[in-house]
Amino acid sequence: MESFTYLGTALTSKMDFTLNTDKTIKKARTRTHILAKLYHLGISNKIILTCYKSFIESVLGYHLVVIFKHLKSDSYHRLKHLISTAEYLAGDQSFSSILDLYQHQLKSKSLRMVAGNQSNPVLTLNTLPSGRYQAVKHRIQLRSNCFRSQAIKFLNSVFR
Repeated sequence: MESFTYLGTALTSKMDFTLNTDKTIKKARTRTHILAKLYHLGISNKIILTCYKSFIESVLGYHLVVIFKHLKSDSYHRLKHLISTAEYLAGDQSFSSILDLYQHQLKSKSLRMVAGNQSNPVLTLNTLPSGRYQAVKHRIQLRSNCFRSQAIKFLNSVFR
């Protein structure tokens, strides 16, 4: 089996997220067509911005938590181009950058992980006596860039 999809994330046998990034960009591009139609119909920028946040930013945010640390430069530039196209259609220059979107999603998902999910042993975090969360040591770089490691780094930087 070369690749499969689990919880909306495409995984390959090489643990390369290029396929997942391609699927995410394709999904967001098809949704950009909706923004273009609204733009050509003369709909207000505020409505187009709301549609962007609902249709495109939500898809990118969901996947960025998984793939951000594994993005290759060409995929990063394709995502950046997609966001700039949406900015043009909405006539607004205040869109979140890819990094801002990733940090926002990391923050919200990390805080949700701390608040709940005590029943899921995979998402349960070990607390040290100092109140910090225990970081997991990894031998491979791929695992040190996973969501859980990034969430622990974020939470430890916030709750010092």
